[in-house]
Amino acid sequence: MKNIVWKRPDGGVTVTTIGPKPTLAIVKSNYVGISDKDAIDLLGHLLAEWPSSSQHHAEQLMQRAMDWNKINPNYPNKRTNWIAVAFDVDLPNDKDFRNAWEHGAAGVTINMSKAQEIHRDMLRGLRAPKLAALDVAYVKADEVGEAVLKKQIAVKKQALRDATADPRIAAATTPEQLKAVIPDVLT
Repeated sequence: MKNIVWKRPDGGVTVTTIGPKPTLAIVKSNYVGISDKDAIDLLGHLLAEWPSSSQHHAEQLMQRAMDWNKINPNYPNKRTNWIAVAFDVDLPNDKDFRNAWEHGAAGVTINMSKAQEIHRDMLRGLRAPKLAALDVAYVKADEVGEAVLKKQIAVKKQALRDATADPRIAAATTPEQLKAVIPDVLT
């Protein structure tokens, strides 16, 4: 499938995939309750306007978008500051760090600094229920005056907080290495 890569003001990218020619099944799935006759009529209309190739269609979309940006630079729509920067490029296979994709001279790549922050956020999500359970245990220990147990719980909580500071996160140079970093305290 063909795609268009749009560079956003935040430096990230958005990808528009140009789909296949419409079929009767696609029309019926997009227009729930449409009669067979109306679906066939609509499909005929769509196919009559469909460009001879999806590449031609993608190029038209890209040109329209670039023209729109020139004509309407202040239009209050978040997409007006998006710039179409590439057509039909290879995309990273790894979608886990999709919000770390950027476009540059090498095409669409994963910004590892952004990917590391995304991974830290994922680790925070893993640790949240563990911290909540330890908070409950700490309060119970406090209620009965268990000072030793409170210290043990405090040590466990600190280990959970330190999980996002694992040096292997900053040392990771590929998405695969980064995904492999799950501190033992979180498993």
